[in-house]
Amino acid sequence: MLRISRRRSVRSVIRLPGLSLCPQCFLQLTIITSLFVLQAYGNNAPIARAVPERLRLPENTPIGDVIGTIEATDVDSDDLVFATDTQDTDDLVRLSDPRDLNGSPGSKVVDIILKSVLDRDFAPNERKLYFSISDGVNEYSFKIDMFILDVNDVAPQFINLPYQVTIKENAVPGSVIFTGVTARDPDNGFSLSYFME
Repeated sequence: MLRISRRRSVRSVIRLPGLSLCPQCFLQLTIITSLFVLQAYGNNAPIARAVPERLRLPENTPIGDVIGTIEATDVDSDDLVFATDTQDTDDLVRLSDPRDLNGSPGSKVVDIILKSVLDRDFAPNERKLYFSISDGVNEYSFKIDMFILDVNDVAPQFINLPYQVTIKENAVPGSVIFTGVTARDPDNGFSLSYFME
C-alpha cells in the first residue's frame, strides 16, 4: 500500500510501509503540486453538440455546402480531434479544420461539409451520420439524423413502350381506343398529368 503524507511545502513525501530502511534511506519523491492536480482532475471527457441536431436537406443540395456544425468543449483545454466514425459517414461528408469557438481555446467548432450527391429517389431518404471527438484520452461519440427531402428532379417515364394501337375505321369519335398508357415518377408526392401534343 502506498501512503502519501502532505507537507506545507510544494513537496509530498511517499513512504512504502513494511520496508525497514534506515532513517536516511527512505524513498522520497517530489511531486510538483500542479502536476499532481492535473493528473488527478485533468482527465475530463469533451462535451459536444451538433447544430442543428437534425439535418433536413433537399436532395439537390450542392456538394461543398456546409450542412451543419459540431461544437465541442474540453474543460481541460486539451487539443480536440474531430472525426467521422463510419465509412458511410465518411463517404457522405467531411469535416473542416477545427477553429476556436467564441475565442475560447477550450471550445472548438468544425463545419460538416457535403462531399457526395444526395439522391432520395434511388437511395434511402434517412441517413445516420456518426462522429467522434477525442482529447487524446477520452472519446465522445454521437450521431446526427439526416433526412433528405424530395425535389421534383426526375422526369416521368412511360412504362412498356412502344404502344401500338389498332383503330377500327368505323370507330365513333370520342370512344376509348386504348387504356394501357402508364408512366411512373420516382419523385415522391408529385402527381402525373397526361396530355397529347
